[in-house]
Amino acid sequence: VSKRYLELSTTYAQEQGIETQGVQSSFEELARVISQAGRKRFVTLGLTFSNYEPQAALKMLCDIAGEDRKVFIDAHIRDRTNMSALQDAYAHDAMGIVTSKLAFLDLDVNSDIENIETDDGIRIWCTVKNPSQVMCEKGVVSGDRMLMFQSLRYKKDQLEDELKKAGANYTLLDVDGPFIGAVITV
Repeated sequence: VSKRYLELSTTYAQEQGIETQGVQSSFEELARVISQAGRKRFVTLGLTFSNYEPQAALKMLCDIAGEDRKVFIDAHIRDRTNMSALQDAYAHDAMGIVTSKLAFLDLDVNSDIENIETDDGIRIWCTVKNPSQVMCEKGVVSGDRMLMFQSLRYKKDQLEDELKKAGANYTLLDVDGPFIGAVITV
């Protein structure tokens, strides 16, 4: 999480009179990092919600919120969006999205990877041509496909199904636009 954006958002909230404590942490670690004692908490995650499998995201956000608190999510609705244009946009940016991630795996995008594809679920996949030693130690072999990025989109009923599956008490905020918000009471 960018320290710069953390400072900007903390300052913005404080200027509105909202008591704020900036914490630089990944979403996955945040529930363990912050103190739960006696603090009101409203947790919000915008379009980044789409980067996670929905049940994992909802659990993570509810864990961050703690008991008797609220979570807000914002989901991009599939049938209210030009999905082919969105897929084309991500396909155009796919190389830039995966290159830095591949470097962490000691893979070169030009010599070790082939078939970088963006599917209509807005997931970016690639095929390993020459696995690095790091990847071989993890059991990766030539021809394995790797999911490098996802930004999932739901239909309204799919979003509601995911909220129900999570056992969430929720209110949808829908103005018939391309996004639907959901306030979830934990």
